[in-house]
Amino acid sequence: MVYGERRLNVILKRIVAALTAIVCVLFGLYTLSKYGAHVTKVIQSTPSPGLGNAGPYLPDMQKIGWHIAPPTIAWAAEGTIIAQLKAFKRNDYQTATVYQSVELKRGMHNPVQFRTLIKTRYPEFASYKSIVFGPVYSDNGNRAVQIPAKVTGTDGKTVSAVYIMLLEGGAYRVAGVDGGLAQFSTPPAVRATIS
Repeated sequence: MVYGERRLNVILKRIVAALTAIVCVLFGLYTLSKYGAHVTKVIQSTPSPGLGNAGPYLPDMQKIGWHIAPPTIAWAAEGTIIAQLKAFKRNDYQTATVYQSVELKRGMHNPVQFRTLIKTRYPEFASYKSIVFGPVYSDNGNRAVQIPAKVTGTDGKTVSAVYIMLLEGGAYRVAGVDGGLAQFSTPPAVRATIS
């Protein structure tokens, strides 16, 4: 009977994940229908003050019901990001997973998989030298926070990203990162066959 219960548990988790995905899609469609071209246009081109052309930042957050986060909220969320970056730098991915949201932890089955992802897709994060944060926005209940950032790796390359943070268990956790991906170049021989 234990096997049957486990199978049911797996099925229920998949149903919950599917329903969560549907809710996210519906919320996205609602946001686009309500704010439409404004959100799409701003996501494509809005730089953050003080960060130059920082990449894929979200819109004038006040127009979609968000506000500049109180300093204590900003510091708490930024502290989580810095702690995770320090764990990456120490190659301590077991600790780094502590700073992930519950949903992201579900997607990463173990610290080795997480380490591989970060080192290959986010090398500047894996060995960061510095980070500069932009203005921090939060929703009305301060449960969700968005933080634009520029991360410079020890290799001197700088990438732009927006952290999405969620308040879970009294602390902000990384729920996602938009941007910040390493730029992979196509080898010359392949480039010649493509063009």
